[in-house]
Amino acid sequence: MTSTQSKSKDSVIGDIVSLMTAHDIDIDEISVRLTHDKTPSQQNNIVKTLLGYTGGILVFSGIGLLIGMLWDDMSSAQRVISTLGTGLVAFVLGIVAHKDVRFVKGATPLLLVAGLMQPTGMFVFLGEYYPDGGDVQLAAIMIFSVMVIQMMVTFVVIRRPSLLFMALIYWSGLTALIMNRADVDGELAGMCLGLSLLLLTYQIDNSKHRAIVPFWYFVGGGIFLCSVWDMLDGTVLDMLYLAVNSFFVYLSIRLASRSLLF
Repeated sequence: MTSTQSKSKDSVIGDIVSLMTAHDIDIDEISVRLTHDKTPSQQNNIVKTLLGYTGGILVFSGIGLLIGMLWDDMSSAQRVISTLGTGLVAFVLGIVAHKDVRFVKGATPLLLVAGLMQPTGMFVFLGEYYPDGGDVQLAAIMIFSVMVIQMMVTFVVIRRPSLLFMALIYWSGLTALIMNRADVDGELAGMCLGLSLLLLTYQIDNSKHRAIVPFWYFVGGGIFLCSVWDMLDGTVLDMLYLAVNSFFVYLSIRLASRSLLF
């Protein structure tokens, strides 16, 4: 984009903001109009996307059904390949799809499948080759650590919100497992996990990957408030819970987050 084009774009954006201010139009009204007033080409794209996702779901559902039917007849190597191998292939295909404009919309479902199948395959590998390995919690910590690192490194490279979303899932599980292993009290562990998710979500809220923010505000706030309730319920300090809720109402207004307010 040339400097002239950039200035022209900035000028157009300035005109749009001025018109919105002059006519008292907020961003939600614009979003609703863009969502519901679809052109024929947009409607065709929606149909193609829907059919594509449906086809992908059917393919992977078929794979899952086939694996389930043949599971008892598979060797250990076949079980690992059918789970971990499927996850690795989906992960590679997701990255390839991201780099090709023709298949970029298929990257998210492929990466989500990879995020589900890879840890499943790792657990299958440990169960098949180390059936008496002992410490399941330590194995889960190792697997979740690998997944957090993989998702974050890949996110830094290709910048897809779906990778960040899955990284937060595994980060939550990893944090909970580590605190449980350290014998941290359940209520305190929940408060720490909820607070960490809220802080991480706040940082994401200030980036261009805001699509995943409402869900994690809801999850982080819910975990924190439930943990506070468990800690204060039945004590002389239980009325402090109202103060905590009032603070969250204020926080949701400041952050303009309906999910956090809910």
